[in-house]
Amino acid sequence: MTTHFQSIDSPNHAHGNRDAEQLLRHKNLQTFSHRVSILSSLATGGKISLEDAFEKMNTLWEELSETIP
Repeated sequence: MTTHFQSIDSPNHAHGNRDAEQLLRHKNLQTFSHRVSILSSLATGGKISLEDAFEKMNTLWEELSETIP
């Protein structure tokens, strides 16, 4: 019988029983989200143009799309 604390210590507890491929997709999505957030902030602050930000976001989206079957 597994106690509540033993299940919390399980490496997959936070993500359920995801396999390595799902974890990699999740990591890639988090990375994409973080980079889009940075580009948005840079564009809002006037450090890069909106067109440049959009172009870079589009490239990031294409790269992310390649990792998702």
